[in-house]
Amino acid sequence: MKRFEYGFLFRLWRSIFPLASIIVVSMIFYALIDSTVSLIKTTEFMGRGYLLSVLLLSWGIGLFVIAWFFTLSIGMLTIFPSIMVNDDGFKVCTSVGQSKWLPWKAIHKIRSPFFYQRTIMIGAKGLGPLFVLNGLLFWLGSGGFLISQGINNYQELILILREKREDLFV
Repeated sequence: MKRFEYGFLFRLWRSIFPLASIIVVSMIFYALIDSTVSLIKTTEFMGRGYLLSVLLLSWGIGLFVIAWFFTLSIGMLTIFPSIMVNDDGFKVCTSVGQSKWLPWKAIHKIRSPFFYQRTIMIGAKGLGPLFVLNGLLFWLGSGGFLISQGINNYQELILILREKREDLFV
């Protein structure tokens, strides 16, 4: 069994965004609650219809932004995982969860994004719900993750992938 991991600094920058998101989301909630209270106090002369429409709009936009930050945070925590491989298959591990051991046949797509050639997108069935977001984001059809040159022994991992799933490399 061989384990391929990213270095400490690479893992650190992935963890900063979710922590910063907590602060941003807290500020958005505070702003929504504060604006709701001040609107309720000042709309006695404007009517309830105006109050309801403004509140629905502001809470809708606020909740959309919160959902966007949450989605990005999950993606940042799962997009560049550590990978364990053996002759029979692979396992993907992140700071928030890990997949079960999957056979090499579970990998159904291997692509390089056109905008960044030093990264490989892997689409695999059976990774689990945390990786579905990445699969949707990169149009992989199921769960997915990225492998970049920041991972230790990048070339060795690519050679293993080419050996096990040469049919997917074009």
